[in-house]
Amino acid sequence: MSRSSKISSIRNLFIILITVASLVFIAHTRVVGSAVWGDGQYYFSFLHSIVTRGSLNTDAELVYFGNSVQYTPNGYAVNKYSIGPVVLWIPFYTAYHLMVSGIQFLGFTVSADGYSLGYQLVVGLSSVFYGMLGLYLCLKTIRKFYPPIISVLATVGIWVASNLFFYTSVDTINSHPLSFFAASLIVYILCSNIKKVLKTVLLGLSLGLLILIRNQDAIYFLPILFIIGLNLQSFLIGLIAFLIFIPQLLIWYTMYGQIASPYLLGGEKFYWNSPHFFDVLFSSQNGLFYVTPVLLIAVLGLVLLSVKKINRLAGWGIVLLIIQTYIIGSWHYWWGGASYGGRMYISLMPFFILGLAEIFGRRYVNSWVKIGILAGLSLVNIISIILFLLNSK
Repeated sequence: MSRSSKISSIRNLFIILITVASLVFIAHTRVVGSAVWGDGQYYFSFLHSIVTRGSLNTDAELVYFGNSVQYTPNGYAVNKYSIGPVVLWIPFYTAYHLMVSGIQFLGFTVSADGYSLGYQLVVGLSSVFYGMLGLYLCLKTIRKFYPPIISVLATVGIWVASNLFFYTSVDTINSHPLSFFAASLIVYILCSNIKKVLKTVLLGLSLGLLILIRNQDAIYFLPILFIIGLNLQSFLIGLIAFLIFIPQLLIWYTMYGQIASPYLLGGEKFYWNSPHFFDVLFSSQNGLFYVTPVLLIAVLGLVLLSVKKINRLAGWGIVLLIIQTYIIGSWHYWWGGASYGGRMYISLMPFFILGLAEIFGRRYVNSWVKIGILAGLSLVNIISIILFLLNSK
């Protein structure tokens, strides 16, 4: 197959995936009548307030969504959620807001309140786009190490058989599809042969974006640091990432009068001496491997790949999994609330895709057997998602 044909095939696959994810998102929104729920209400409130009112105060928005409002010492509604998702949503939301405002100005009856279903669909579909772009980047990365068919099976397999499908197709107005995109971008850049200066800037920007979306993912600096080395380049990457994170610190200072995380200011705690290490992975209460066993297979692949010592990414995938498990297990809310599976691991999905590709690349198990197992796990995952949604009503 020629290079142009390969590029065309990947592009077509990407179009299929984004179409499927978009249709699932729209169908679910139509059934429940809203695309904003759970934590998404708080992220969306920041977006609405900043664009329509030019304010960081989300009291009116939280009341609109039926939430109680408490105020910070500086008079702002307490909203502990990060500003990162707003950064990625705001171009789409603002463009739609300007469009409907213009239509309304011309005398047509159309809602420009910033809340209506049209706004929600635009934001949700933008997250679908970012999530599928993350898959596309993962596929491009995996193809550097494995044949096309193995790369496709691993990438699509992790998507359909894990909670990544839920957070990129159902509950998309959330931080998780965006953190997956940013993490996929980091791994893709790390594996790319681009000029050192450009690589430094891009890694710094993408790492900063990832931390801005989910602060705990600052641990992603570790593989960057050790793969690139302790030198000027890694220092500049860290510096750029910190500069990107400064707006979040300024927002915290404006709202709370200090730069400490609102999670900690609100009394949420980490019990570092007694982490729920096993529970986070295997508990029926959103345990990572309990809900999505395909990820356990992927971890086995990462271990096998690390033993071969030909891919440093695999080893760091395991290290990040251990660190993330310790952080999540130490949190007082380790099960993640009313979530589907281990949602706080979503940013590690690029490594899980790599691990599953290694399993599919092994020859000692018949390929059709592996495909059958993956298809079965995917079917179980879809059924589990449907049951989860039905029980959430």
